[in-house]
Amino acid sequence: MATTRDGPRNVAAVAELASGIMFTLIRRVAAALSMAGMVAALFRIRGRGGVPPQTDGWREVAGPDLR
Repeated sequence: MATTRDGPRNVAAVAELASGIMFTLIRRVAAALSMAGMVAALFRIRGRGGVPPQTDGWREVAGPDLR
């Protein structure tokens, strides 16, 4: 960046450079979030949750089991 003792030579060029850096940062963040979303969706779809047990559910607790 070209500067003089008093500051930047071309304020418009500095502003354009800063806006380009911010746009690149926003694009990278958006890409990372979309990739993370795709991975999460893949895990959700391809997950091996299985079927919950159909027997041995809740049972009455009595006697020594109450402790």
